Amino acid sequence: MATYTGDYARSGKPESDTLVGKAAETAGRVAGTVGEVAKSAGDKVSSMAGKAAETTGKFVGSIEEMAPSLKDARETAAEVGGDLDSAIREAVKKQPLASLAVVAGLAFVFGALCRNK
Repeated sequence: MATYTGDYARSGKPESDTLVGKAAETAGRVAGTVGEVAKSAGDKVSSMAGKAAETTGKFVGSIEEMAPSLKDARETAAEVGGDLDSAIREAVKKQPLASLAVVAGLAFVFGALCRNK
């Protein structure tokens, strides 16, 4: 008859106790590894959040620096637009037939461009 020489025979404990111990040990190692991975991921996310905040701060600073220039450009464009509007109105009043000829010419060119495409 063959004799069993498993865990019980070597350790003096039932095999189920040894398996539970091994499972608990493995679960502990897995939990430790998961903890290390989670800490590493948390560190990376924290680093990325810091970089994103820094970049956002630089962007906002750039926009704040550009604001006065943009305001000046808007005011200049409004002045030029007003001047152009006045000039066109005056030209139409002084020379209505010439203005009509210019509009007809522009319409012809625009129509030709649209037809070719």
